[in-house]
Order: sequence, then structure tokens, then C-alpha cells
Amino acid sequence: LKLVLQPLVENAIYHGMEFMDGDGEIRIRAWRQDKDLFMSVSDNGLGMTREQVKRLFGDTDHMPSGRGSGIGVKNVHQRIRLYFGNDYGLEIQSEPDEGTTVTAHLPAIPYEEGKILWCVWAGILVLLFLMSSTDLIIKEKKIEVYPISVIIEGDNDDYYVNFKKGMDQAAVEFHGDVSFITL
Repeated sequence: LKLVLQPLVENAIYHGMEFMDGDGEIRIRAWRQDKDLFMSVSDNGLGMTREQVKRLFGDTDHMPSGRGSGIGVKNVHQRIRLYFGNDYGLEIQSEPDEGTTVTAHLPAIPYEEGKILWCVWAGILVLLFLMSSTDLIIKEKKIEVYPISVIIEGDNDDYYVNFKKGMDQAAVEFHGDVSFITL
């Protein structure tokens, strides 16, 4: 299932960080729990009220804001449910002035090693492109080192080892300072 994380990261950048005073922080986590896969995008931005969160999943039509892809949270939620069933989808936790966490819940379906590496690289490249192309993160044209924190549940799995190698290579190429936090 394509385009799950990208719209969530775009929303964190464009809506969570847009009117913030001070430094914005976006955290992207992925973990496996039994036969389920969870991916979350958290920001320390403006946050939303319960009513705003309800409207994201409501029957109102999505109106593109001129920023981002226009795919929207509702569309991602609906596609996950159509593809995997009603036990899966998005969950949003948000508080005004505290930030927002959007968690995607999917079944953990094993992929061939080559496919998972391609997916990891594609995801990293999309995220680094988003980080380098928005004026909300880069204020001047100079080389900056971007701190990236990756939280993983364990590091003894081949998937995690390959993920770490890919992140390390991307960090060198795109001037990132990657720190891995193992739970």
C-alpha cells in the first residue's frame, strides 16, 4: 500500500509547524507488535481540538490547501481500511498547543529482503526531499546537518540491520545526524 507516511509527514510539516514559535520537531516511529505493524508521525506543533480530529474522518470533502499532495488523512485512513479491513487504519491523538501523533495500524506482512530495502530507501528519500525542500525547515541556502532520531524496538532482526545501514548511508549523503534509540 503506497503513500501512507508521506501525507502524514506533509501534514506535520505544513499544518503542525506552520505558525509555531520556536523549533519544531517531527518524530517518525515504526514498530511491530505481534502480527501488526504500527507507524507513527508525531509533531510538537499546534495540535488540534477533538472536533478538528473528528472532522478529518468526517463526511466533508477534502479541500487541498495549495500545500502538500492533497491526498489527506481521510483518504489514507479509507485506503488502509479498504485494503486490509476495518481492524486497521489511522488513529489521531492531539491536544491544542501540545502537538499531534498520527498512528497507522497495518498488518505486518513479510516482504522479500530486496523489496523492503527498496521501500526503506524510497521512504528515506521522500522524507529527506520534504525536509530539504520546505522553507519551514531550511531558512538559508547552506549546508545544515539535520538531527534524525529513529526509535526501534530491537536491533537483532535483519530488517532493522538493513534499515540502519540505509539510514547511515542516507545520513552521509544528505547531511543527517542519525541517532538510533533501541527500546
